[in-house]
Amino acid sequence: MKVKYSKKKLVKFIFLTVLIAIFTESLQLFITYRSFNPMDLFSNLVGVFFGITFYLIYYKYFMKVKLANFFKNKNYETANN
Repeated sequence: MKVKYSKKKLVKFIFLTVLIAIFTESLQLFITYRSFNPMDLFSNLVGVFFGITFYLIYYKYFMKVKLANFFKNKNYETANN
């Protein structure tokens, strides 16, 4: 069974997480005891990329296994009758 996720929601989620990463790092320009560092911004964006990549891999694998086990479970058949 193939599990689908909304690509529109995924693009919106990626956009928002990148925007938050940029915003939090840019906010440091206005705080006197903090400093803006482009490497921190790069690290934030790399973290966003890896987080989304691992989520997609986990989501695809977990949902396939979970749904397959759910429909193979004999208790499912008796619970619905």
